[in-house]
Amino acid sequence: MVTEAFEDKKSLIEARTILYTRRDELQGYIDRIKPLHPDSAIESICEMLSADREFNAWFAFGFNTKKQKREHWDKKNKSIENAATN
Repeated sequence: MVTEAFEDKKSLIEARTILYTRRDELQGYIDRIKPLHPDSAIESICEMLSADREFNAWFAFGFNTKKQKREHWDKKNKSIENAATN
């Protein structure tokens, strides 16, 4: 009985170890692929083009980046909060 419980616990630990190593391996693959994501490429281009002045990806490419969307929603939420307090 005790040996069965010990064996079960040992197999559970081995299974978790396999899952965690696989997770870390997949995370490494994702980290290698991230620079190829369109948003990161567009942000890199925007940084290069915005050396002199602020660059708006919407006007140049016709779509927003995640960063621009996040800034828009942050501004919108702050204006809603300010309107609620006034």
